[in-house]
Amino acid sequence: EKAYQIKELGLDFKGKTFGNFKELALFRSLNGGNGRETMTNNRSVFMQSNFDTIQLPEGLKLVPHSMFRQAVGKKVILPASIEIIDELVFHAASIDNLVILSDKVVNAQRYWALLYMRVKGVYVQEHLVEEYKNTVPWNSVKKFIYPLNELSRL
Repeated sequence: EKAYQIKELGLDFKGKTFGNFKELALFRSLNGGNGRETMTNNRSVFMQSNFDTIQLPEGLKLVPHSMFRQAVGKKVILPASIEIIDELVFHAASIDNLVILSDKVVNAQRYWALLYMRVKGVYVQEHLVEEYKNTVPWNSVKKFIYPLNELSRL
């Protein structure tokens, strides 16, 4: 059986409406060519789209520029491997629940990564809740930051 490396999705969901895309998590290697696992060739891929749940793949370290800009969704799940949220990723997005599985505070590049983001809950590791609430730009949504174990109450 052959295994193939996906370098880019080659799909554009910009402005589209769709249900769940949990299968995106099955893409194990999305190499942007800069030595880090990224999806830089897929920036803005979900911009202005409407969706239920999108789960980004484990191994991904950077959420690319404008990926969810002005999108409307029920849930976005970022894997434990995520380290950086690039500029404008959630700018003016309306995401009910943002789930961050990383065991470290994710670096959101500049305040506009989350600027005008509307969110009902940002769920993080329990030991990181206060750190997120006190870290720029996460402090802009601090009243919506909860421990992961509270996600099950939904």
